Amino acid sequence: MYVIAFRYAVDADRAAAFERTYRGDGVWARFFATGAGYLGTDLLRSEGGDYLLLDRWESAAAYDAFLAANREEYDRRGREAEALYAREERLGAYEPVGPV
Repeated sequence: MYVIAFRYAVDADRAAAFERTYRGDGVWARFFATGAGYLGTDLLRSEGGDYLLLDRWESAAAYDAFLAANREEYDRRGREAEALYAREERLGAYEPVGPV
């Protein structure tokens, strides 16, 4: 498994729209689901209102292949979604240590 993690700061008045877009059945997840190797998305909210987003893929190669095939659409969606959050931070990409 390959997991890409992001942290978002979201203003309260945009939280509902942000969640609809980024949750596991949201706009981004449905887009990713068109790619081979996509395993799902988890959206977590902290007590302070920040969000942690985890996109899960079978492998880095599956994620890279999806991006290569969909780069223009990915970038377009990303630009449109920028209005939903105050700050985005890519925390990194991770692979499990030991059995999953």
